Amino acid sequence: MIEAAISARLLADLALAELVGARIWWHRRDQGSALPALVLHRISEAQDYTYRGAVNLRPLRIQIDVHGATALEATRTLRTAEAALSGASWSAEGVEILGSFIEGGGGSSSEGSAADPPEGARLRFDAIIHWRAL
Repeated sequence: MIEAAISARLLADLALAELVGARIWWHRRDQGSALPALVLHRISEAQDYTYRGAVNLRPLRIQIDVHGATALEATRTLRTAEAALSGASWSAEGVEILGSFIEGGGGSSSEGSAADPPEGARLRFDAIIHWRAL
């Protein structure tokens, strides 16, 4: 439910769609798929509470891995994906997202040697998504 809502937001962003098309996956990227691409991971989720008890609001941390053929392509894709989620609120797939906030953007990782990376470059950032079911 929440995964589909996040995917829908990313797929609907025209600037991001120009870069990745439909290459947005949860958990792992299809082997040999074209680049650039995004891979999303659920990191943690908690129940929010007030003094009266649990509320229907859940903060979710996701990690977005951005894969590009080059570091420049990965960086451009990362910035575009951050812009698609940063400060956003939307409803989709039976979920209302009340706020989406970027945290820890631009962390780098290499999938091969710096001189000739066989799988290109990978960057990552986290997003905190505050959501509730409709």
